[in-house]
Order: sequence, then C-alpha cells, then structure tokens
Amino acid sequence: MKMKKLFLLLSLSLCLVSAFAQWNWQNPVPVGNTLRSVFFTDANTGYAAGMAGTILKTTDGGATWTIRRSRTTMDLHSVFFSDLYTGYVVGDYGAMVKTTDAGETWTLLPNVTSDMLTSVYFTNNLIGYVSSGYFTANIYKTTDGGETWVSVSTGTNMPMMGIYFADYKIGYSCGMNGKIRKTTDEGNTWVDSPSSVTNYLTSIWFTSEKVGYVTGYNGTILKTTNGGQWWGAQTTGTVLGFESICFPDTNTGYAVGDSGIIYKTINGGANWTAQSSGTKEWLLSVYFTDVNTGYATGMHGILLTTVNGGTTWTQLSRGTTKMLYSISFPNVSTGYAAGEKGTLLKTTNGGNEWIPVASGTLQNLNAVHFTDASTGFLAGDNGTILKTVNGGSAWTSYPAGISNSLTAMFFVDANKGHIIGENGIVLNTANGGATWTTVSTGIPDRLTSVFFTSADTGYITGVTWLFETHILKTVDGGATWSVLLHSIMCGYESVFFTDANTGFVGGSISDQALLLKTTDAGATWDTVPVYYSGPFLAIRFVDPETGFIAGAGIIIRTSDGGNTWKTLQSGTSNYLYSISFPEATIGYVSGEGGTILKTTNSGGFPVGERNLTTGSGTLKVYPNPSSGKVTLEIPGAFSSGRLSIRNLCGKELITRQINEKRPVINVADLPAGIYIVSITTNDCILTGKIVKQ
Repeated sequence: MKMKKLFLLLSLSLCLVSAFAQWNWQNPVPVGNTLRSVFFTDANTGYAAGMAGTILKTTDGGATWTIRRSRTTMDLHSVFFSDLYTGYVVGDYGAMVKTTDAGETWTLLPNVTSDMLTSVYFTNNLIGYVSSGYFTANIYKTTDGGETWVSVSTGTNMPMMGIYFADYKIGYSCGMNGKIRKTTDEGNTWVDSPSSVTNYLTSIWFTSEKVGYVTGYNGTILKTTNGGQWWGAQTTGTVLGFESICFPDTNTGYAVGDSGIIYKTINGGANWTAQSSGTKEWLLSVYFTDVNTGYATGMHGILLTTVNGGTTWTQLSRGTTKMLYSISFPNVSTGYAAGEKGTLLKTTNGGNEWIPVASGTLQNLNAVHFTDASTGFLAGDNGTILKTVNGGSAWTSYPAGISNSLTAMFFVDANKGHIIGENGIVLNTANGGATWTTVSTGIPDRLTSVFFTSADTGYITGVTWLFETHILKTVDGGATWSVLLHSIMCGYESVFFTDANTGFVGGSISDQALLLKTTDAGATWDTVPVYYSGPFLAIRFVDPETGFIAGAGIIIRTSDGGNTWKTLQSGTSNYLYSISFPEATIGYVSGEGGTILKTTNSGGFPVGERNLTTGSGTLKVYPNPSSGKVTLEIPGAFSSGRLSIRNLCGKELITRQINEKRPVINVADLPAGIYIVSITTNDCILTGKIVKQ
C-alpha cells in the first residue's frame, strides 16, 4: 500500500512538471521570448520578465538563468522587488503575480483591470503603484502588498508607460504624447509635469528628489533639476528610440533602446556617448547593480551584461535569433533548422546543442528536408536549391534557372521530389535533385505548403497578395494541377494528409485561425471549429489519430483524428513555422527569433481546458436556443476573463472582460445561427456553443 501511494505521488509530481514544462527551449537559451524588464536585488540575484508569462532568475550575477513558473501566460512588462524576498511582476490583461520567497514561487494577485499594466513600483513592502498603458491612463495603488488595489486617475487620457517614486510621497509617471504626471501625496492625486516634447515616453528614473530623467522615442532623453516643474531635452545624437534608463549614481547613467543602442553619461546627462552592445536586437530594459556592473534585456530573449561600465558588453543568452522557417529530423538524434540569411543549424544529440553549419548562401532558406541521415535539401529565396550527401558538411547548388522565392518541399522517395514557390511555380525532380523541371500551376499565388499521398497524388496550398487563396491537386505526379478550392479573405498556409482521403489545411481568416478537413481526397472541405488568434502555419500528424498544429505562439493537439483539438503550453508567443516529430512522442518546432522548442511527452498535458456544454454538464447556457439574452454559468472558481463570441468562420463578433460567474450576454443583434463562445483566463480556455434563433 505504501509503495502504491508513493507511486501515485511520483506520478502526480511528474504530471505537474509535465503540465508546466511541456515544450522546452533549445534555442535561444535560456529563452527566446522577448524580455521586457530586468531587476536585481543584490549583486548576484536578479530577475527578468517578458512575453508569454516568462520569469527568469539568476543567483550568480547572470552567469546562469532558470525559468520560474509565473502562473500566467500573459505578456509581462515590468518586474520590481520591494526587498530581497518580495517581488511583483505585471503585464497584459491586468496580470499581476507576487513572490515572497525570492522568486522561487509566484502567486496570482486579483485582477483589477483588463488593461495592459506597463510598470510597477513599490515604496515599501505594503505600498505600491502600477501604471496602465493601453485602454486607460490610470494608476493603481495598493496599501496591503497587492491584495487590494484602487484606481487613481492621472488626469489625462494618455496611456502611462513608466512609473517611479523619488520618495514615498513624490512620484512620476510618463507616457504617450510627451505626458509626464506628478504626485506629491502618495499617488492619490496627479498633476501635469510639463515637458518640452510630444514624443512617446517610455521610462523614468530619479537620482534625487529634484533630479530625474525620462527616455522616449526619436532619441529623446529629458532631464529635470527642479522636481518636474520643467523637463528639458538633452542631446543624444540619435533618432532611434530609447526604451529604458538607469542611473547607478548621480552622474552615471545608461539608456538602451532600438537596434541594440546603449548610451552612457558620466556627467549627469550633459553628454551622452554611444556604446557597442554587439547586437541589433531591441533592448527594452537596463539595470545596474553598481556603477560598473549592469544588465540589459530585450527582443528574442537577448541578455547582456557589462562589468566595466559598458566599455564592453557580453551576451549571456546563447544561440541565433534569426528566423528559423523549417526544421527536419532524419532520425531521433540528428536534426537541422534553416532560416533567415542562410542560417543553418545542426544537432547530433537530440537538440541539446545546436551548431551553426555553413550553408554556402546568404539567401533566406525557407525549407529543409532530409531523405536519409546523409542526404538533404535546402530551398530558399532567389531560386536557391542546395543538396548535401554528407550530413550537411558540404552543400552543392543545383540551380533550376529561376529567381522565384522557393517556400516548401516534399520528397516522395530519395529520387522523386517537389519544391514550390512564388508565382505559382512548382519544381519537380525524378533524379534526386540533379535536374528540376519547372511547372506553372496557372495561378499567381505564393505557394505555401505541399504534401503528396502517393507518387502521383499531391496537394498544394497558396495565397495571393490580394487575400485570395487556393488548394490545388495533382493526380499525375505534379505535371498538372487543378484548383480544388478558391477562397477570398483567407490564407491557406499548411497542408497535411493522414491517408489517401483524409487531409487538413490550416491558415487564417480575418486574423483568426482557420482549419479545414477533407475525408474525400479534397473533393469537399469542412471547417473544423478551432478558435485562436493568428494563423495556423504548420500541421504535422505522427499517426492517423495524433496531430499537431503550430501558429502564432500556439501549439494544439488532436488525439481523435482532428475532430477536436486542445491547447498545449508552448511557453512562447513567437510565431512557429515548422514541426518535426522523429518519434511519436519526441517533437520539435521552429520559428520566430531563432525559436526551437522540444517535447519528449507528445507536448505534455493540455492547458486546463474545460469544454462547456449547453443544457447539461457543469456549464449551463440558458436559454439556449435564444433570440435575446443568454446567461453563462461558469464552473469552478472564477475571478475574471475575456469573453469572446465568434461565428463558425472564426470572426469575432462580441468581446468584453467579465468578472462574474454568471455573465449575461445579449445576442439579439446576431443573425440566426450557431456561435462559439469562449472565456479566456490566466489558467484555462472555456468554450461552448450558443444557438441564436
């Protein structure tokens, strides 16, 4: 009995770990998510926060960073610690999390708004402030360590992006159109602090009660020496935007921003000089623990440090941040990822290390495919076709005599292959790529994906710049192509078939994901009800029942042949372009900013998703059908979420933030039909149907 209990406890622990770490970062490391804020509590201990709920911690001065569970997937914008142990992070849709054990664990704080929270500052362990910067310009104040918050008007409708308190009474906030607001009564009232610009202002820092600095776009750095009675512009010599500023002492300051710029002053801002950061990635936050030791974070997980006052900056994050458009694993150990400007990476140990490989080109590489462990192909811009027969050690060009951008490829066997590209071009080879025959499909599309179910039968998706899209089919090995489906205002991005008759096409319609399914070899197509923002960019099935789709930070999985799909915790909001599964449970995705993610457990457990039913089960939707108002009864604990109602084409018709367990929705203005209602919270996605009479 004791052994059985122990086994159950171990199983539960593994489930909890898997549910959190479903996809692990392999490139860049420690993460490839944009890091918007960095903060250190002492010389060794620091934190970084960013997109998709990312929180990192270091205890060795930035040499190593570990991912901490934030309990939210919202984009996070600001981190602040009021002491060594107590810290806060804020972000989109009012997300706020708190730690009291130096970042080891984080708990969700109650939502007080659905707005984007841009900056957080505490004057002691109990009193803190958060600025909002999208729908409103409010400041939120707590006097009990974040348990409750009150909204305070700043007296302007301009969103506020940065907040800083010079002492416990006097604080400042900056934002759009050059707006700077000041409080002298602990944030209860705010008045104008006039500036000399109308630029977008991003960050604020005070070195004393009277002396402060603000950064902004177009090279803006402002300074006040009289407690904000007036702000004057300083000369920086750049028109690039600044995102963050930090002064480790009264004279020494650093500002970072667009295209990796870092500027330094040693005389209180009288002069600013550029430093070499070694990166072109946007830097979004800077923090110095002393006058010489500092850190900067930014786009695609970039982490920089200096120990000599910025004379040199060292990159702490590792791996390329170039776009990786395609990934291919010929076996479970060996894989390749190809992308922007000739970038090619190779792993021989299941992704533990990715080594740059010389591709021999600077053209964008849009597709990589290996027919066996040694033989592989690359296709890219300007008609680029490359082949290797020695596992990528050397690549030989096989020009097809065209300059079209080539986008995707499929090989039926070692000799017979197909490459597609812009302007409806298809290239066919029957001799392992030694020669290629050019075929025109007769449509002007940028062809996006190709899949063959046999040597003769294949399918292509494509989209024009005029928002027209096609599904094409061949039954003669690619010699001729016919149009199966032509749509307007859609984009078809990926195609995959699980057998000769059953196939899927993923894409988008009106900025929402779109999934089509056929069971008759493409003669007819039905819309599969899946409701996500952004396009579906890649589809991959590992068997007829189990498949994966990736897109705008989304990875979803089906276990019933594509009838239903559940969301997996990808851990990123980056666009994901390609999927490869060398084994049934081991898979990889590649994408934006050099993203490579790996799963060893089929993507882990779905996000806490509960399917809502109508008229029975744990959720009641009543009355249903309805011609007017419906009431949704949400199961379990619930505090707040975003409600959305979409039609069966995926177009969002009604949206709002809700804070009650039984929201009442008026559907009187909707045409008669079936609609999908979803409620998105920090922890789960709830879905159901509404029938409008």
